[in-house]
Amino acid sequence: MPDPLAGQDGSDASADAPVTLTAADIEKVKAELQAEFEDRAKGFQRLISERDDKLAAHARELEELKTSGLSEDEREQLAQDKLRLENEALRGRLELSELAGQYGDEMPFYQRLLSGKTAEEQLKVLRELRTPAAPEVEVEKTAEIPDTDPNRPMRTPMEGTILADGSVMNDTIADRILNSVPVMASVTQRRLRPTD
Repeated sequence: MPDPLAGQDGSDASADAPVTLTAADIEKVKAELQAEFEDRAKGFQRLISERDDKLAAHARELEELKTSGLSEDEREQLAQDKLRLENEALRGRLELSELAGQYGDEMPFYQRLLSGKTAEEQLKVLRELRTPAAPEVEVEKTAEIPDTDPNRPMRTPMEGTILADGSVMNDTIADRILNSVPVMASVTQRRLRPTD
């Protein structure tokens, strides 16, 4: 693919000094950005408020449609039942928040149990409780790798260089490493510049 800038000469390039901003310029830009951000945030808040108002209006309309065929006593009873259910839910939340201090470790499990919508989900939570935790398996160390001192140069014995694992690098290992470099370079080149 030809470079679009290759045919242009550099005569129109400007070599002006970089622009330096004073503290007042920076504060002015910050104030402009802050004002723009606040305007946009107000717009988002207005949209959210309008959506909430519409949802509340639709909920009221739906409630009126549900109760339109009911007598005044039945409507009042329905409203009382709704308030009673909300009251019970709030009492339950208050009780849970009070018990969280006493049962801090158990509370997350209990809330997971309560959040299960079906009996199967709740039973899965109970099964997790009943299943004992797997014992920690101690990993055995096979061989200690000696710490290397970056300030100390590697020793070079007569038969080859000693590697970090304590083995000696011989000619065979060195040849394998050196022969792999062109293969790795060509793979990297293919990844960087795939052919069509």
